[in-house]
Amino acid sequence: MAVAVAERHKLRELSMLHRKHLQYQEKMFVHARDAHTEEVPFRESRVDVDGLSVNYIDEGRKDAKVLLLVHGGGDSSSYNSWRLNIEELSRSYRVIAPDLPGFGKTHKPDKKCTLDYYVNEFMPKFIESIGLSGQKLLLAGSSMGGGIVLGYALDHPEMVEKQILIGSYGLYDRSFSRLANRLAHMPHFSYRAFELMRTRAGKVLDFVVGLSLLDAIKEHDMLVNIKEVREHDIRPAFFDFLDDQITKTGFRTNYSKRVGELSERGIQTMIVHGTEDPLFPIKDILKVADRIKDCKFYEMTGCGHSPQLKDPDSFNAKVLEFLSAEGQEAARAETSRRRRWPLGMKLFRWRWSEA
Repeated sequence: MAVAVAERHKLRELSMLHRKHLQYQEKMFVHARDAHTEEVPFRESRVDVDGLSVNYIDEGRKDAKVLLLVHGGGDSSSYNSWRLNIEELSRSYRVIAPDLPGFGKTHKPDKKCTLDYYVNEFMPKFIESIGLSGQKLLLAGSSMGGGIVLGYALDHPEMVEKQILIGSYGLYDRSFSRLANRLAHMPHFSYRAFELMRTRAGKVLDFVVGLSLLDAIKEHDMLVNIKEVREHDIRPAFFDFLDDQITKTGFRTNYSKRVGELSERGIQTMIVHGTEDPLFPIKDILKVADRIKDCKFYEMTGCGHSPQLKDPDSFNAKVLEFLSAEGQEAARAETSRRRRWPLGMKLFRWRWSEA
């Protein structure tokens, strides 16, 4: 009897949660629709990369230092991922943001879109195709794009001066729950889930996702991405990546054991992470940041998985500070001063927090 009463209370609470969840979604979907339907206000170009016509945003002075932005897997396009950052960043740099193969206005190639494909095939060929071979680049990547940027920096260090990892994939090997990992490996489950999101039945799926990843679904940027997925067919490329990287026990790629190579190769690193990121918990990312010499860590309070969209003003300011020579000199001076602490005390971990 007591169990039945408890179950009824639980169902009533879930029903209330469901209504609030849908109300919040409807409000956010209006913003998502407007963001998607408006004309892209940035200069776009196309380039042939190994027979594939790749769309990319190219803003800022042609003679300025290049900042290459790489979007995430659920973002659907470079514009959706960086729309609140490009204008400000392009005042100081030439900002290039490609639609990865299989995303946005770039078609999927006739091959699997794995992490290795993006890191060691697409990135080198794209950079060469737009005439940047031999230049030291500034790179920034969000989520899946962060994993691509990190992998590229480790495998092609001669091409990278500084990198910024935002809510980045590839920094540890643990994944979501065991159930989520196993569901991802059930035949057609993940693909059919995205199929539902393109229909009215998607609201039912959204509710299920809201129960299992409630913190993620509350994030404005995650809701925008769900809307974008409904209107863009990014499934083949994204699920190539997921199938390649998600195992039954966790993530396949974990660069955390190699991050010490970054400073050895002269690559300066900044990690930007939201305190409320539900996909990659900040406590785990902080442990990895400690292994990177002189790594600058920017903790964005109250932000989730896409802090560049949640608080673009703070994000843009810190990125520009990191990329500037003055900011780096100040960082090195401060780090040097802190490292003179007495032996036995905990090593200094540079950690910014919002004012």
